[in-house]
Amino acid sequence: MPSLAWSPDGRWLAVSHREGKDLADGLFLVSAQTGEKRRLTEPPRGHRGDWTPAFSPDGRTLAFSRFHGFSASEVYLLPLSAGLEPEGAARRLTDDRLARTAVWTRDGRHLLYVTGGTATHRELRMIAVSGSGGPERVASVEDDISEFSLGRHLVYSRSTGDANIWRAEIPPPGGPPSVPRMFSSSTRHDLQPRYSPDGTKIAFGSFRSGPREIWIAEADGSNPAQLTSFGGPLVGFMNWSPDGRRLVFHARPEGQADLFEIPASGGAPKRLTSHPSDDTLPSYSHDGRWIYFSSMRSGQTEIWKMPAEGGEATKLTRTGGEMPLESPDGKTLYYGHVTREKGVWKVPVQGGEEAQVMGPTGPGILELGFAVTAEGIYYTAAPDVRNQRLVRFHSFASGQSRPVAAAEGPFGIGLSVSPDGRFVLYCQIDQLGSDLMLIENFAPR
Repeated sequence: MPSLAWSPDGRWLAVSHREGKDLADGLFLVSAQTGEKRRLTEPPRGHRGDWTPAFSPDGRTLAFSRFHGFSASEVYLLPLSAGLEPEGAARRLTDDRLARTAVWTRDGRHLLYVTGGTATHRELRMIAVSGSGGPERVASVEDDISEFSLGRHLVYSRSTGDANIWRAEIPPPGGPPSVPRMFSSSTRHDLQPRYSPDGTKIAFGSFRSGPREIWIAEADGSNPAQLTSFGGPLVGFMNWSPDGRRLVFHARPEGQADLFEIPASGGAPKRLTSHPSDDTLPSYSHDGRWIYFSSMRSGQTEIWKMPAEGGEATKLTRTGGEMPLESPDGKTLYYGHVTREKGVWKVPVQGGEEAQVMGPTGPGILELGFAVTAEGIYYTAAPDVRNQRLVRFHSFASGQSRPVAAAEGPFGIGLSVSPDGRFVLYCQIDQLGSDLMLIENFAPR
C-alpha cells in the first residue's frame, strides 16, 4: 500500500511510520535534506493506521486513509500551517466504509478516491473537500485499483492475479516433501480451504460469484455450491463447528467486521457480535461452547473468547495475536503473530503466559496458514534462503520441523489438514502482477 507523498515544494515527505510503543502507524514528515522527522497524526486506539497521504496543491491540507478495521477505512483531512504543522484535528470526509487512496483535483476543491469491496471491482468516487453534497460516482472499474494519479490523464495501477486451492499428500516421517496438485480452481480467487470435522466436505472462500462468499464442496472438490449471499463488501475467514452443522465467519455489511454463524446446509446467517471494533478470524472450541476471535477492542489486535451463542467476550492475550485455533485436547490456544516475532504462539485457554511455539511463518496475515493436530502443527513457512516455499510440520514431541510439501508459488491465506491425516490443503497465488492503465483526457466532472 503506498504510504508516502512529496510536499508541493519538494522539501518534505509524508510517510507512514510508528514509534516505540505506538499501536498503529501514524503519519510523519521527513525532511528530504536533513532527515528531520515530525509527527502529523496519531490514530485513536482501536485503529490500524493512517496510510496513503496526499498533499493538496497548495500544501495546506493533507488527505489520508485511516483504517479503523481489518480492511475498513475512510478518507480524512488534516489542515496544515504554512510551515506544515498540524492546525487542529483531522476531519473525516467520507462515510463509504471502504474509502481509500485519495488524490486531489487540480483546483484543490475535490478529491477522487477508490472504494469497493471485491478483488475484481472498484469504484472511483469524487467528493467536495467541503463535504457538501456527498460523494459522486465517477467511474466503475472492473479491476483491483491499488493506486492512481490524476493530472491531464488518469493513470492507475491494476493488480492482477489468481489464487487457487492446492492439495498435497502428507509424506511419512523421513520421506521427501510431496509434490502438490491443483485441487480447486476458477478464473476468480479461491482461498482459505477448511475440511469439515468428518472430512466429507470442504468450505472455502471464493470470488467466483462476484464479491467474496463462502462456498462448500465435496471432499474431492466436486459439486461446489455457494453458501452465503451477502453481495459484498467482504465475507472473510470461516471455521466449522465441531459437529459440522454450522460455520462461523466474519463479514462487514456495515463496514466494521462482525462475527456471524450460518448452517452448513444453508439458511440465513445469524449475527453474533456488533462491536464498533473489528471482530475477525473466528474459530470454535472443540467442545463447541466457545468462539475465539481476533479483535481491536483493546486498541490493538488481540485474541478474545466468548460463548458460542454470543455474549460477553474476554481478552486472552496481551501482546497481540490473530487467527486463533484450539488444541484437540482443549487446553491450549494457538494463534498467529504478524506484528511481533512472526510465527505461531500459544496461550492457555483460560489465559496466562504467552509463548512462541515456532516460526517464522509468512510475512503477513494474508500469507499465514496453520492447522493444529494432536501431534503438532502444519504451517506455511516463510521462504528459505533459496526462496523455496514449504508447507512444514512442527512436532510437539521432538520440537523439530520437517518439510511436508514444496509449493510452486507464494502462499495465500489458509491451510487445512484432513481429519484422517492424509492430506493438506492450502491456498497458492498462481499468478501475480500489475499493469499501468491510462484514461486519456480524464474529466471527473
